[in-house]
Amino acid sequence: MDNINALGNNMALSNQDIVEGMERSAAALAAVGSSYEDAFAMFSGIQEVLQNAEKSGTALRSVALRIRSFDESTEEYSDDLKNITGELADLTKTAEHSQGISIFKEGSTTEFKSLVDYFGEISSIWSEMSQKQQNDYLIKAFGRTQAQAGSALIQNYSAITKSLEVMENAAGSSDKEMETVRSKQNCSYVQKCA
Repeated sequence: MDNINALGNNMALSNQDIVEGMERSAAALAAVGSSYEDAFAMFSGIQEVLQNAEKSGTALRSVALRIRSFDESTEEYSDDLKNITGELADLTKTAEHSQGISIFKEGSTTEFKSLVDYFGEISSIWSEMSQKQQNDYLIKAFGRTQAQAGSALIQNYSAITKSLEVMENAAGSSDKEMETVRSKQNCSYVQKCA
């Protein structure tokens, strides 16, 4: 609750937005190894731009499943998506990054990077990619219907890092806020407070 409370107080989203977004994406994000902090941060990055918790949560679910080659509707392995990781790396090849950005940890073809780390790398080279590369990447990674949310995630990556910082300092924020509310309630019943 502290993280949700702190994000709701410091970012352009509400506590209810976070809950709604996580209802749509938490299981898929957990299945791909995302921590709840990473899930909250990525959701915050999208939600600040889209201001639509349903769409933001669905987009996170979509990318989590697609990157692991699962069909969004059936949640089962898809032959159509089995090469998506290589295709995404190809779409991120630039003059500065001739190998592209891989979803896998360095030196591995089986261990995935965290989605936060992966999208941080994509964000750092986004301006080097052509408009066509960007569009093709968004459609491949997020699906045609979620491409706008993918763009929000990548282009508002600074909100992800801010969210992670906010959560680092969130311990006790819910209790502190509740204590303030209790103090004001007690004060109004007992005496007029200054």
